[in-house]
Amino acid sequence: MSARQTLRCLASATGIPKTTLMRHLAAGVFRRATTRVKPKLTDVHMARRFAFALAHVERAF
Repeated sequence: MSARQTLRCLASATGIPKTTLMRHLAAGVFRRATTRVKPKLTDVHMARRFAFALAHVERAF
């Protein structure tokens, strides 16, 4: 069983009726999860973020 499945696939893999899974989902026994892939920072973005951070650093201690 993979981590991402539809209720129909989950019901088939576990032998639990889909309606039972839907009822438990509605009751809050388990919750839906959506995975998102964060875009990686490019070298240009990293340099801009670093410059922004340096511009906001107070050097007087």
